[in-house]
Order: sequence, then structure tokens, then C-alpha cells
Amino acid sequence: MAIVVAQEVLARRYEARLFSLASLFHFACYVALIIIPFVISYTSQSLWIMEKTGREQPEVHFHHEVLVVAQGAHPSQRFAFSSSAGVNALFGDALRAVSVRLSEADENDDGRPEFLHLEVSIPLRPGEDIVGLTVLAALDYSLQDNVRFGTNATAIVQYAGGVAGSGLQFWGDLELHAARALPPFTSSAVGPPTLAGALAATTADALAPAALISRYMAFPTAVHVAPRYPVWLVGGGGSRFTANVTLAVRPAVVRYQPRVAEMLKWGWVQYLSFFIPLWFALRQIKWFAAVSQITPCRVVVDRPHVRKINDHDF
Repeated sequence: MAIVVAQEVLARRYEARLFSLASLFHFACYVALIIIPFVISYTSQSLWIMEKTGREQPEVHFHHEVLVVAQGAHPSQRFAFSSSAGVNALFGDALRAVSVRLSEADENDDGRPEFLHLEVSIPLRPGEDIVGLTVLAALDYSLQDNVRFGTNATAIVQYAGGVAGSGLQFWGDLELHAARALPPFTSSAVGPPTLAGALAATTADALAPAALISRYMAFPTAVHVAPRYPVWLVGGGGSRFTANVTLAVRPAVVRYQPRVAEMLKWGWVQYLSFFIPLWFALRQIKWFAAVSQITPCRVVVDRPHVRKINDHDF
């Protein structure tokens, strides 16, 4: 009685001279195995991923620079205030001692506020009413996860009630708009002009909301306020107009250029997705060509090494 203690596979090999049709076909299959997956993945535009999309909670903070412009009931009547003393001097009789309160709410304590609150209170004299309001507040906007990106931002809140109002309740979302994919590493992006730069104007006309908004919108990458539910509180004749603005900082859908490591990883996976099935197919084709002698070659069969076993070996 005997047991199997080891085993080996005896192979049937197909050999050919170096300069023969079989050898040429063999090397051609290897070349095709390398080139064809690359050509297919490249022409299908899936080899190199040039743009990716990710969701990220941005970090947004107030920059304590504010410009408030309110439109009175008469076209020539307006009320204004800014955080710059030099600009306030340009407003003349339109200047009012506006009270502005800024606050941030970080509900999950991750250092990235989810809500920004802005309260504007404008004192009014008898007979004065407000029919429209524009508020510009400077922000610092940055991304850290998918890309390193930072830009100057201005929250622009504008609403016209059409009739005299006692206040405004405004809810909106902060959204990042980029005309092109963001580069992976950008410590400080070239963005719109800061509100502080706009407040360096030397004339009151340069501080008109239309002029400021026009310059801000000219930049392809900027943060905008998407109004959701503005509520105009009708009722004039009061001594104060109060606006409460709540801006939600939603997770940004960021289009960005992947890093080199991400591109190589994606390209390698795409290459292998075509390489593996092609390798299996060419392997079967080469075997069929050799067995059928389509490419003439010599058959060599391994012979087992047999040693006579005597009874006393057990």
C-alpha cells in the first residue's frame, strides 16, 4: 500500500525556432497584449480621468466688512452704512448709524459653521420708509479635503418689497460656482475683489450696489447666495427697519482636477480591465494555433523520472 507524498505536473511544450512563423506569432501576441488595452482605454476616453467631483463642507467665516444700502420710498432717497469710516464720509446725509450683528452657528463642533446669521437694524426718522435692501458681507471661503482652495467671497443679499416694509426675513444658501475644475493644490486662489478693496472707493457712485455686484459677477469662480424664502414684512411708518438674514453653508459639490496619484490609479485600473480578458483570449488563441499546427512547431513531452521501487524501500 502506498500514499501520495508529492506530485508534479508533466507538461507538453510546443517549441519553435527563434526565426519562425510560430515565434513571430508568439511575439506579436505579446505586443498586442501590451498595446491593444492602452489603445482601447485611451480612445474610449477612460484612461486618464481629467476631472472629478466631490462633496465637501466648506469652511466659511465672516470677515467683519459690511456694506448696507437701503432704498427709500422716493427714488432719490436712500440710507447707507459701511464698516469703513472713510466710506461713511462719502455717504453724506444718507449715512445712518446702522446696527449690524454677525454670528456663526457650528452645530456639530467640527470648526466649520453650518449657518451664518446677519442682523441689520436701520433707524428711521418720521416719514421715512424702506422699500428695498441690499447687504454685502465679506466672507472667507476655503476648502481643505478634495482640494486646497481659498477665495475671497461676498455674501450679496438683495430684495425689493415694492411697498414700505418694517423688516425682512431672508433665508438662503451659500453656493460655490466655478466655471472650470479647480486645481488640486491652490493655497490662495485669485478670486473676486474683496469687499475691503471695494470700500476703498473715493466716490459714492463707485459704491453703488449695481457697480459692486457687476464687478463681483465678472469672476468665473465666486461664492453666490441662492435665495430660498425671503419674506418682506409689510408696514411702514416705524422707527426702525430690521432685517434678519440666515445663510446656510451647504456641502459644496466641487469639480476638481485629480492629483497625479489619483490619475495613475484610475488609469491602471482601466488598463487592467482590458488587459486581463485580452490576455486570456490570446492565451487560448496561441494554444489553439500550436495544437492545430497552424503555426508549425515541435511538440516536446515531459517524461517522468521513474525509479524502480523495491519492497525493502518501504
